[in-house]
Amino acid sequence: MKIIIAPDKFKGSLSAEAAAETIAAGIHSVLPNTQCLLFPMADGGDGTLAVLQRVLPELIVKTQAVSGPLGEPRLAQYGYLPAEQMAVIVWHEAAGLDLVPKNQRNPLKTTSVGVGQLIKAAILAGAKHILLGLGGSATCDGGIGALSVLGFSFLNGQGSPVELTGMGLAEIRNISFSHEWQGVKFTVLCDVESPLLGEQGAMLYARQKGLRGEDKPRLKAGFLNFAAQLKAWVAKTSPKMGFPKARTGAAGGAGAGFGALLSTPLVSGAEWIAERIGLSQALTGADWVITGEGQLDLQSLHGKVPVVVSRLAQAKGIPTIALAGELRVTHEDLQASGIVAAFSIVPGCLGQTRAMRETSKNLYAFAQQLGGLLRAEGFAKENLIDRL
Repeated sequence: MKIIIAPDKFKGSLSAEAAAETIAAGIHSVLPNTQCLLFPMADGGDGTLAVLQRVLPELIVKTQAVSGPLGEPRLAQYGYLPAEQMAVIVWHEAAGLDLVPKNQRNPLKTTSVGVGQLIKAAILAGAKHILLGLGGSATCDGGIGALSVLGFSFLNGQGSPVELTGMGLAEIRNISFSHEWQGVKFTVLCDVESPLLGEQGAMLYARQKGLRGEDKPRLKAGFLNFAAQLKAWVAKTSPKMGFPKARTGAAGGAGAGFGALLSTPLVSGAEWIAERIGLSQALTGADWVITGEGQLDLQSLHGKVPVVVSRLAQAKGIPTIALAGELRVTHEDLQASGIVAAFSIVPGCLGQTRAMRETSKNLYAFAQQLGGLLRAEGFAKENLIDRL
């Protein structure tokens, strides 16, 4: 039997690689002769560099001094592939939510300037292709902080620069560009498919970044104004392209900012990484796929790793099982994605702190149980799917 194990990280507990190894160890403890192929995954957010390093030994990791999401000095990393002259920039490195203390989180006050500094450093180091991963952001600034470092100016009605945070979006009345990076290509990897505006847009993720109820109208007005300014820019500079829609809400609207102002393709981060690490090819002939992440919820349905993995498997007729520390979706929510069953690995009623501390142990134990089910059913997929 051949099982593909392709989880994302269990955020705050296990890296994607550690999660994949733990699942495989649990299954092998019951079914030692089962072929388990490990494909740790990411979606463009934190963990992306580690996943790519696993399959790209030529990837050089460089360190750069930048500004953090609150303007504080910090060291951030980016990857560089010399043969391809491609830099891998992960938004989370310079503007990640984990970099902001919980009591200081507020997407109206955080900035992506440090991301722009990373991009600029990579270009000056020789990069001709910037692979920009969006995910795990602390920001809702539409990417204007990062874009300002690349030569864009965002001005208010008096011609003065706006604040390069979510607060500044509502004040933009003019966008100008003073420098062009000749010959530099951008590809943006988005962790979600969400648009900039609407109930399923960038506002959906603002609360987890610390948005307060009284600040919601300000940010909503900011996104509406930003969308209008971007549409005007596109109509003026590249009318045939049109304003991008899908994935523009990624990283607090940064998908919209980069997609519109740099005419940059916005692609699924999980799909791009799956292709780069060879997951699609490895699925051929597999009997089962096991994926997972720390929290499987409605946001996961908007392009996160478990759903992308299951769609790839579904296209080849392979059933997918998803494991998570916390499960906030119903079976019906997941049916269309090809996930035949999803489970929380947490036994009983554990508090979140203890559950996260024991993620490795719980994941191993659940993988053992899964291996036991496979053995009991004699590897018959139809029987096991019915039992799940």
